[in-house]
Amino acid sequence: NTQLWCPSDQGWWDHECQNMFDDLNFLAGCWNINLIKSPQNFADIYPEECKTYFDLLAKKRFNSTDNKSNEKKNKSLLEKKFLEKKEANNNKSDNLLLKEVVTELVEANQSKILKNLKKTWRPAHKPFFDNDCQKAFDKLTESATKLGLDLDKSASD
Repeated sequence: NTQLWCPSDQGWWDHECQNMFDDLNFLAGCWNINLIKSPQNFADIYPEECKTYFDLLAKKRFNSTDNKSNEKKNKSLLEKKFLEKKEANNNKSDNLLLKEVVTELVEANQSKILKNLKKTWRPAHKPFFDNDCQKAFDKLTESATKLGLDLDKSASD
């Protein structure tokens, strides 16, 4: 419903669209109707207002240019980090900077996976994790250490 009534993340969405949505949302609020979550039968109550609103949205959508929608498009984390590194290090090649950024992101992703795995294997934050569970986990960690595995630093172990 959010994308239908208020697609504000689109490049063609402008101040006029927002004002018209605010007016309709206010009108719906008078009937205790939330347009974003559950518009119910609002279009049946005010068909002319809805038609005018959706005609405006259609006009804006079809008259927009691709350039404007591309400007509004979000950049990926990789692109953002690369641009930050490029601004900070003008003397390095783009290829070298890209390798550094990819390495950083892979390491961050692996640490996040390890953290989530630790929560699964040792759910100390859960109410059922008591002293018996702690002893069993310590025993498991000790067995892994005897086998040459490190449960604290490697998710694959």
